[in-house]
Amino acid sequence: MPYQVEHWAESRILYVRSWGEITPEDRRALLAEALALAPGVRRLLVDGREVTSFLNAAQTQDLAQAYHANSRSINRIALLHRPSFNPYPLLSSQAVIDGVTLEEFTDLDAAKAWLLGTQP
Repeated sequence: MPYQVEHWAESRILYVRSWGEITPEDRRALLAEALALAPGVRRLLVDGREVTSFLNAAQTQDLAQAYHANSRSINRIALLHRPSFNPYPLLSSQAVIDGVTLEEFTDLDAAKAWLLGTQP
């Protein structure tokens, strides 16, 4: 599957990077693996800069349902994508509907700073 999951223990950030064509099954597996790696983590950084497939409306709702069924601890999500391509166009809207704090970024350092609350 085209993804990796890391727990950055020093900053208590769960980092998820994916690339290429991502299927709904890949996304569910990625979410399950990420949440199992670091239960209780409160910050999630999703790096989709190398993703080539869009997340459509039905897939966005499916991912949101899987997230809510499995995670209550994450309270900040930074979504990183290329300036010219956002593979998750509906995820920010879904996050607002679901009461999840999510911000989109095109710069890794800015995303980390926001997650850590150290933005200038």
